[in-house]
Amino acid sequence: MRAMPIAVMIATCCAFAGAQHAAANPAACGAFLPVETGKVWYFEPTLSVITVTPVAGQITPRQPKDIAIKVTDVQTTATGGARVTLEETFDKVVVPTTVTCEKAGIVVDPKSFLFSGEPGGAFGIELADVVRPGVTLQTTGAGARAKFAAEWSDDLKATYRRPAHVKGSDLGSGALELTRRWISEGDEKLIIVDTTYDTTKLALDTTGKVIAKGSEKPFDMRQAISTLWFARGTGLVKVQNSYGHAYQRRLTPPTPATATATPVPPSPPAPPVPPAPPAAANP
Repeated sequence: MRAMPIAVMIATCCAFAGAQHAAANPAACGAFLPVETGKVWYFEPTLSVITVTPVAGQITPRQPKDIAIKVTDVQTTATGGARVTLEETFDKVVVPTTVTCEKAGIVVDPKSFLFSGEPGGAFGIELADVVRPGVTLQTTGAGARAKFAAEWSDDLKATYRRPAHVKGSDLGSGALELTRRWISEGDEKLIIVDTTYDTTKLALDTTGKVIAKGSEKPFDMRQAISTLWFARGTGLVKVQNSYGHAYQRRLTPPTPATATATPVPPSPPAPPVPPAPPAAANP
């Protein structure tokens, strides 16, 4: 079973899930996350430069073979922003997510791969009473002049629960607080499968606590550090996340196994059966 990054943190104590936000600015989305209906980003695993040893009781998600993020709808809001609906697919799991854009930057659904560089949503946890004073990706300027801020926060507070109809281990309910600190580490040129990208390297440092229902003592989450590379006019191109998983952008969808299978040549026709010799005459 897969878990989204926040769910993994909470599942170490009890559990977690996703949320949505509102507001937007199409120009801000277009600088580091260009969107149009039908557009698809593909990602594949690549060599990780770090090794993470799970602590006792921690759930570590299995790395998928490939990830596809498809833009299924883009709507302009009353404030002139944009609300983008995504369909994220990995290991035959389809997770609907949203991204909203405002003048200050981009706000990403916690279930999305774009939230911290790990796909999720399989735990079926729901968030309520969500408070997000910041944005996931804070930018300044617009168009060709857009750039990431030097440092910003994307803190999140919410209550969580697992709906009764969702099967699985009892992850209960409770409250959580996440402290997410982003730092821009400057520009970096990347070459991925013969394609050169001029990127901005972002570091994400996440800490937090969970208070399970019926418990008075909060559970402190282990510090999680991820790195994401965004290219202007392209979007996310590379990830090194806190689980020791690394991903890179690919330009084409993965080839189905059936398409790469070597066809079996037809068997040659069987040789004709010779006629039986005539029976010998009786003396």
